[in-house]
Amino acid sequence: MLIEQQALPAVRSLRESEPTQHPLPGIAEIWRNTLGDPSIVVAVLDGPVDLTHPSLRGAQLRVIRGVRGSACLDAACAHGTHVASLVFGQHGVGQLKGIAPRCRGIVIPVFSDDPAYPGAILPCSQADLARAIEAAVGYGARVINISAGQPGHARTADPRLVRAVELCARRGVLIVAAAGNDGCDCLHLPASLPSVLTVGAYQPDGAPSESSNFGSAYQRQGIVAPGLSVLGATPGGGYARRSGTSFAAPLVAGLAGLLLSARLARGGRFTARDARDIHDALLRSAAPCDLDDRRDCRRLLAGRVDPVKAFNLFLKGASEMENLANTPLAQAPHATAVNKMPEGVVPSGASGPGGSCGCGTPASDQADPDTEQDDEEQAQPSALRPSSRPMRASPDAVPRGLTPSSCSCQAAGGLVFAIGQISYDFGTQAVMDAIQSEMPGSLNASIPSDLLRFLKGDVQEEDGSETPDDQKETRRRRPSKPTGGGSRPAGFAESPNLHFASAITWTLNLEATAMYALKPAGPFARETYVRLLECFEEQISSDDGINPNSERVSIPGMLGGNATLMSGQTVPAVVPDMRAIFNWNTGALITAVRFATLGKPPYKNTGAAEETDAGVRNFLNRIYHDLQNIGQTPQERALNFSATKAFQLGKVMSEMAGGKYELDEIGVERSAVCRPDSDCWDVRLTFFNVANPLASRKTSRFCVDVSGLIPVLVGDVRSWSMR
Repeated sequence: MLIEQQALPAVRSLRESEPTQHPLPGIAEIWRNTLGDPSIVVAVLDGPVDLTHPSLRGAQLRVIRGVRGSACLDAACAHGTHVASLVFGQHGVGQLKGIAPRCRGIVIPVFSDDPAYPGAILPCSQADLARAIEAAVGYGARVINISAGQPGHARTADPRLVRAVELCARRGVLIVAAAGNDGCDCLHLPASLPSVLTVGAYQPDGAPSESSNFGSAYQRQGIVAPGLSVLGATPGGGYARRSGTSFAAPLVAGLAGLLLSARLARGGRFTARDARDIHDALLRSAAPCDLDDRRDCRRLLAGRVDPVKAFNLFLKGASEMENLANTPLAQAPHATAVNKMPEGVVPSGASGPGGSCGCGTPASDQADPDTEQDDEEQAQPSALRPSSRPMRASPDAVPRGLTPSSCSCQAAGGLVFAIGQISYDFGTQAVMDAIQSEMPGSLNASIPSDLLRFLKGDVQEEDGSETPDDQKETRRRRPSKPTGGGSRPAGFAESPNLHFASAITWTLNLEATAMYALKPAGPFARETYVRLLECFEEQISSDDGINPNSERVSIPGMLGGNATLMSGQTVPAVVPDMRAIFNWNTGALITAVRFATLGKPPYKNTGAAEETDAGVRNFLNRIYHDLQNIGQTPQERALNFSATKAFQLGKVMSEMAGGKYELDEIGVERSAVCRPDSDCWDVRLTFFNVANPLASRKTSRFCVDVSGLIPVLVGDVRSWSMR
């Protein structure tokens, strides 16, 4: 073992006299309440682990035969031992204190040493990782740590890996995965998959690690934890410091184990919501960005992990958790063009070719000033690899097929199809003052109706005189009732003030929170601004004084950078495509669906008409509220697009209502058959019999192709009965 240890890269050895250190700021407060519960199983999917290490001898660890051999030899064992010790390191032994020492653990080796290249780790395929995840769930894991990654996003994931992650979401099992170490705005699998909690790294001074990835999907499902010079165990009984997201992830996984342990101690029980509750508690409690340079805030993802706040929020109970943002588990990554993935997945750092990806600052540039020879993570642009410094003897000694020819960083251009409400922001006080200075004194730029009057040119001079006739727009009377697509009043296109709209930051909001900034561009930018203003006017207007003429708007487009609001919040920018910007009022849309399905009143069966209305309303409300999302993943885009196609669903709802069936579940899954060069997803509706819930269920399915900027329906709606 001594010879094998000497073969490892040089690391800083720690003397026994050095003080024991707390790996996670604030964790000591949690330890006063719990050190973990043996009923909570935390799984480590990594390399083999040296269970004879002093810090692990008292831990309740079990090794499950993984997809690779479990011999603890060289690089894979060094990575696995370091990661496992961060979770299960026993207190009072040596310098290390694990986060959850009394939780029970299972180790499933998915990495082994590469026999052809000494000091290198043999990558793991996505399918093998999926097998390991399924095995961990079968052995009762409630938290799964994966300190590994492969460049990619949800659309490029192996279907079996996607199913394994979805299995965890259904069972309430939280997956914690490293963000990767390319140092760029890019994504890794499995960290970018829906429901996975992504963990990036920050430095001791609170600044983000230059090597930690910060893809936009991570902003919604990720936090950062200490990842520079993290103390951990090494095979043979020693200790060392290593850097990278591989060693930030287990700190958060251990914290998740403590949260569940505390809930059990207070009489709680396991539920299918556990993963979502922990995910929400950790994200909502994260310390917000306080950096002077706001441009670096995206590198901190949703914020720095705050154990005490997360602990208090999580223990407020299910009633409080119900008040969290009602977003689906599938908060997912960009839906960009599919790139062919490398064939393996590597732990977030311990093997791979030397050198950096070229997308950002190499991890090797992140040196700890107090540590002369830290083992630090490097970009891993090939298969699923551990997140630590490359361990190949030579940069040229790379097995064929493991190294991609280009960087895995994800550029702007991800597709979006989102549903929400339009609002606006000025970005800075200076912009707001500039707009206000152009408006008559009787109008206020912060009042939506006043702003629209100004942009429409429907204003009066301060002396009370009207705008000259040659500057007035030709006005068109608004229809008394909007159609399903929303009425389109004239006026904005002819306004002399329309150009001011480009100085305003228009936003798409979900539950009064800005999701995107809308930035029309290209040859039809002017027409797109007009369409957005028309939708916004419909949204704030009402024929009856109560119900708005438009409640929702659909925004298709492509991601294109970021925008900063006056509050300091940074949101992704979308270049919208006006071809599918639709706005609608739910009531008017339901009436239109009834007309298309049942014809004009009077109806022979009034009950059928009412039940059809209820079915369509239930479907729309489920998408608006229960399944609300940001419209980036293929699944989200297909689901949102289906809400704009309620006419196609009218016949289905009418048939189900006639048979006394009500909507039960809505799901989206990849279509088994698809056209070439397309990306087809099936939206599946499942109905149950109200009078006899045990009777056979009915299913309807329709296919949506989301490969283009504007999704399209493929084929007809199909329905059948099932047990």
